[in-house]
Amino acid sequence: MTYECLGDGDSQNSRIYRISLTYYIECNSPIGGESFSIDLYRGNELLLPYPNVSLDTLIVQETPEFPCLIAPEFPCVERRIYSTEIELPVSDSSYFFAFQTCCRNTELSNINFSDLLAWGYSMFIEITPFAQQEYNSSPTFQELPPSIICKDETTEFENFAFDIDGDQLVYGLYAPFIRINNGTSTLYSPPPYPPVNFIFPEFRFLDPLGINATFDIDAGTGYLRMIPDQVGQFIIGITVSEYRNGQLLSTVYRDFQQNVIQCQREVVANLEADSITNDGTFIFNVCNSDIVEINNLSTDTNFIDEFKWLFNIGNDVIEYNDWNLAVSFPTDGSFTGQLSLNANAECSDTANVIVNVSKELIAGFMTDYDTCVGGPVEFYNESRSSGTEIKEWLWDFGDGNSIEQENVFHRYEDPGEFNASLKITNIFSCTDSVQTLINWQPAPPIIVISPDYSEGCVPLLTTFTNLSSPIDSNYQIYWEFGDNNFSSEFIPTHSYIEEGVYPLSVSITSPLGCYIDTVFHDLIKVESPPIANFQWSPDIVTGFDPVVSLNSTSERDIGWEWNINNQDVFFQENFEYVFADTGFQQISLLVEDQYGCQDSVLKIIDVVPGVSYFLPNAFTPNQDGNNEEFKGVGVFDGIKDFKLSIFDRWGQMVFSTIDINQGWDGRNFETGKEFSSGVYVCLVTFMEPRGNLKNIRKSIVLVR
Repeated sequence: MTYECLGDGDSQNSRIYRISLTYYIECNSPIGGESFSIDLYRGNELLLPYPNVSLDTLIVQETPEFPCLIAPEFPCVERRIYSTEIELPVSDSSYFFAFQTCCRNTELSNINFSDLLAWGYSMFIEITPFAQQEYNSSPTFQELPPSIICKDETTEFENFAFDIDGDQLVYGLYAPFIRINNGTSTLYSPPPYPPVNFIFPEFRFLDPLGINATFDIDAGTGYLRMIPDQVGQFIIGITVSEYRNGQLLSTVYRDFQQNVIQCQREVVANLEADSITNDGTFIFNVCNSDIVEINNLSTDTNFIDEFKWLFNIGNDVIEYNDWNLAVSFPTDGSFTGQLSLNANAECSDTANVIVNVSKELIAGFMTDYDTCVGGPVEFYNESRSSGTEIKEWLWDFGDGNSIEQENVFHRYEDPGEFNASLKITNIFSCTDSVQTLINWQPAPPIIVISPDYSEGCVPLLTTFTNLSSPIDSNYQIYWEFGDNNFSSEFIPTHSYIEEGVYPLSVSITSPLGCYIDTVFHDLIKVESPPIANFQWSPDIVTGFDPVVSLNSTSERDIGWEWNINNQDVFFQENFEYVFADTGFQQISLLVEDQYGCQDSVLKIIDVVPGVSYFLPNAFTPNQDGNNEEFKGVGVFDGIKDFKLSIFDRWGQMVFSTIDINQGWDGRNFETGKEFSSGVYVCLVTFMEPRGNLKNIRKSIVLVR
C-alpha cells in the first residue's frame, strides 16, 4: 500500500492523496473483484465514511524464464492495482490507511496456521504529520520478485523502489502481518498489527526460506539474492523506508509469496566416479593398474553441442575428445583433469576430475608361533606398494577380533583353525587383502581343573571341569581318579563310595600331538556321613510334669533340625520342651555335617496321662455344710469303668455308683433312711488310661 501527494486540496490547509493497493493473485481468480473497502484512522480514531479503492490497472506477470533450466508449469499471476483519491486536512496526528482480508494460502511452508487469525493478512500505510507538512509521496516498488524460482539455483533480483521526492531509501525485512478483525468488518483496530507465527527455529522473518538457505537483501539498493534448499511456498516480507535529512517519512511494506520448484538443468556434467568431494570434484582411484576408464553420464545430450577432456600429465595438458574416456598414466600419483560441455556457450557446465593412480598394491604378511606352546601369534606385515604410501592395515584374526596396526601380536583364547587376513589401504583408498590359515592348537601351558566338590561324605559325587586353556573337545583328555577308576570324557563325573584321601591325575594331548600331564595330590577327601541320634530325660514323662529335655547324641554333626509332631521346629543342639498333651509324641532329628551331608532319626515319647484317686477316712453328714458326703478326690481324666460300693459291717451294700463325681450322704440309696454312726467298708474299681485295673478297699467311719 502506497500514497502519492497530488497537492493542496480545496479546503484550507488540506492535501489531496492518491492511495494505491497493489494486490497479487492467480490469474482469473474471482477473489478481489472491482473494489475494496479500506479503513481510515487519524491516530487511533476511525474516520467515517470508509473510503473504497477501485481497480484501475491489471497486469499479467510474465512467467519467469530460467536460462539453461527446465522448469515445470506454474499458474500465472496477475498484479491488480486498486486506488482512490481523498482530501485530508493537515493534522498533528498520523493518518493510517489499513486493509485486512482473508485468506493466505494454507499450504505455505514457513507459517504456523494453528491460530485461525494467521489465515488472514493486513496491510497499511502511514502518513505522518511530517510527511503531510512536506507534501511527501511514499516510495513505490517497481517490479514483482519472480513468482517462481528453482531449488538449489541462485536467483538475483533488483528489488528497488522509486521515490519521486528523491529521498534516501533503506531496505529491510519484516514479519508480515496477520489480521485482527474477524473478516466481517464489524471489528476495527488501528495499526500496528501482530506478525505471522513462523515455524521456529527453521524459519524466521530473516530466514524466510529456511536457516540453511541463502536469502540476502542489500539495505542500500534492495538487491535480492536467493538460493533455496527446499521446494515449497514461502511468505516473505520486505520493507523500504524513506528518510529526509535523517528523519523518517514513511515505510512501505511488501508481503509476497515466493514459490520454489524443482528445476532440471539442460546441461549437467556428471561422471560415474568412486566419490565426489563437497565442492563437486569427481574422484577416481585406479588400483593395480595405470588406466582409468570414465563413464560419462552427462545430460541432456540434446543440448550438448561440444565436449572435451583436458588432463594435466607431466608438464603437458592433453586433450581428449571421446565421450567415454580411457587414459593411461605413466606413473603413480594424482592427476587433475576436467570435462567441459559447451565451453564458452550460455548453457555450459564443467566437471573437475582427480585421478589417483596406484599401479601396484599387494597385501602380504608372515606369522611366527610355537605350535605346542600356547603363546601369542606374531603377525608381520610384508605388503608392498609402488609409489603410494600405505596408510591403513586392518588385521582380522578369524576369531571375531580385529585391529588396525602394521605389525601385531595376537593371543587366541580358544584353539582351532583360523582364517587370518590382512587388508591394506593406501592414501588413494586403494585396497588389497590376503589371508592364511592359522592352525593354533597347542597344549595348555598348565592344567587347571575345578571339581564341584573336593571334600564331602560317602558317597561323594563330583564333576571335574577342565579350566585349562587352550583346550576344546578335540583334545584327548585322560583322567585317573585315584580309586582305580578312569575316564576319557571332556568333563567327567565320578562317585567316590569309600572313605579316604585320593589324588587326581590328568593328561591332555592336543590334535597336533602336544602333550602335558599333572598329578593333583590329596585333592579329594571323602569322609563318613553324620549319624543322627538323641536322648531325653526323664525317661518317663507324665502329664503331671510334661517337661522333657531333648539332647542330640549325633556323631559328626554341626547342624540340627528338630521336628515335634510335624508342628514345632527347633534348630538348637539341646533344649527343653513342654508337651501340651499326653499320649505318644513323634520326635524327629535331622543333622548335617560340614559338607552338607545329612542323616535323620525318628523316636516316639510316651507322655503318660496323670491319674490320682484318694478316699477320706471319715465323713460327717450332720447338715453343717462341712464334709457332708463321702467321695474320692484327685485327677480323674482318662479314668474309665469306675464303680464305688459301700457295705455295712454285715456285708450288706448300702450305696453304689458308677459316677466318679457322686458321693454317699450316709443314707440308704434305696429307702433314703439315715444310717447310724459306725464303721463301713468302701470298695472302688476303675480302669486307668493305659488299661491297668485299679482296686481300692478301705474302712470308713460315718460320724453323726
